[in-house]
Amino acid sequence: MRKLICLLLILCLLPMAALAKGSTRDGGTRDIDLGEHPARREAEEGVSPTTGLPLAERAAEAGEDFAGYAVTGRYQPILLQIDHTNAGASVTELGSRASWGLKYADIIYEMPLNAAYVTRLTVLFSDLMPTAVGAVRSARINSVWLRAEWEAALASHGYQDAYYSSVPQEIMRTSPSYNEAFFSGTDGAMNGRKIFVRRTDAASPFNVTVNLAALSALVPDSLGARQRAFLFTDEAPDKQKSDSARRIEVVWGKEIYNYTLVWNAKLGAYQQELHHTDGTTELFSDRETGEPILYQNVIIECVDTEWIYGDGACPRTLMIGRGNAEYFMGGRHLAGVWSRPEMTDQTVYYTTDGEELALMRGRTLIVMLPEEREANWK
Repeated sequence: MRKLICLLLILCLLPMAALAKGSTRDGGTRDIDLGEHPARREAEEGVSPTTGLPLAERAAEAGEDFAGYAVTGRYQPILLQIDHTNAGASVTELGSRASWGLKYADIIYEMPLNAAYVTRLTVLFSDLMPTAVGAVRSARINSVWLRAEWEAALASHGYQDAYYSSVPQEIMRTSPSYNEAFFSGTDGAMNGRKIFVRRTDAASPFNVTVNLAALSALVPDSLGARQRAFLFTDEAPDKQKSDSARRIEVVWGKEIYNYTLVWNAKLGAYQQELHHTDGTTELFSDRETGEPILYQNVIIECVDTEWIYGDGACPRTLMIGRGNAEYFMGGRHLAGVWSRPEMTDQTVYYTTDGEELALMRGRTLIVMLPEEREANWK
C-alpha cells in the first residue's frame, strides 16, 4: 500500500515538474571556456548582418523616402532613444503614449533608466530607416557604450550631462571621432532642419518624432561603420539541448514595468504582453498601425549595474566583461554567457558548449537585466 501511495504521489508531481519555471536566479556562475574573442565579420552578400533577413525582402517593407542598408546599400546603423513609460503602455492605459516606428527596428535594447527600475529603449535601426519614429527621449551613457560596439550614430532628444554620467564627455572619451555623429533634437543646430518635431496629437514629452531617413543623410561617410554580423539559422533550438519557453516573465519590480513575452507559434515570434494597473493586459503594439511588435529572438543579458547619486538617477549598465545570458527562440530556451572584453569589441553570445549562438532570422530584443532583478520562463 505504501509503495502504491508513493507511486501515485510521483505521478501527481510529474505534471508539476513539467511546469516548473526556469529563472535567471538559478544560473549560478557558468565557467565556460570561450577561447579567443572572434573578430568582426561581414554578412553574406545580400543578407542583413543584424536581422539575417534578405535585404531585398526588407526593402520590400520600405515606405516612401525610407533610407537604410536595405534601401540605399549604405551600412551605417543609428541608435535611437525611445520612451518606454510603463513598459510601453498604449492608448488604453496612459492616453496615447505608445511608440511608433519600432516595427522597422533591427534590435531593441531595454535598460534601466534609474534605480526605481523605470526602463528606456535604445533601438538599433540599420536595414530600414523610416521617416517617423518616436517618442524620442534623452540619452544616457549606456547608449554611448552601445554605440562604441556598433560604430553607430546616436540620436536622442536631450541627454544626461551629470558628473560620471555625462553623454558628451563619454563620447569624447570612448570615440571622439564619432562626436559629429551624435544628434540631439534639443541642440540649436537641429532646430532649422525640421528632423525632430513634436506631434500635435500627443502630450509632451511623449510626442517627439524623428525623421530617421533624413537624419541618416547627416551621418558623415567618413565614419565607415564596420559590419558586426551575427550568426543566423533557420532551425529552432534542438529539443534535446533546450527546454520549453512559451512564456517569459521579465520582473523589473513594479507591476506596470513587468511584462510577459508570449510565444506565438503561428507567427513564429514572441509578443510582449503589457500589464495594466486595472489588471488587464495588452500587446505592445505600434501606435500608427496597431501591429504587435514581434521578436524572433529574446536575449536576457545579466549585468552588473552601478547607481550614481543617492536617488540612482544615473545608471551605469556594465556591459564590458562577461556574464550569464538566457536565449529564447522558437519557443525554446538555451543557457549561455555573453562576452565583450573591450569597449570596441562586439558582444558575442555563447551557448554552454562554448559555441557562438546562432540567432533566428528577424528582430531581437536584448534585455540588459541587473543581477538583482529576474526573469522566469516555462
